[in-house]
Amino acid sequence: MTQTVELYADDGGTGGLLPVVFLHSSAGNVSQWSAQLEHLRPKRRAVALD
Repeated sequence: MTQTVELYADDGGTGGLLPVVFLHSSAGNVSQWSAQLEHLRPKRRAVALD
């Protein structure tokens, strides 16, 4: 039996530093990381997975 899972990634930012990856718990969603993503993305890549 094969299962398919769809994954949403909010991916953005630039820079040569290591990217930052945000994961939320089962009660959260990608929007809870909006302030952190906005803060980091001018200087580095930041990805939030949903």
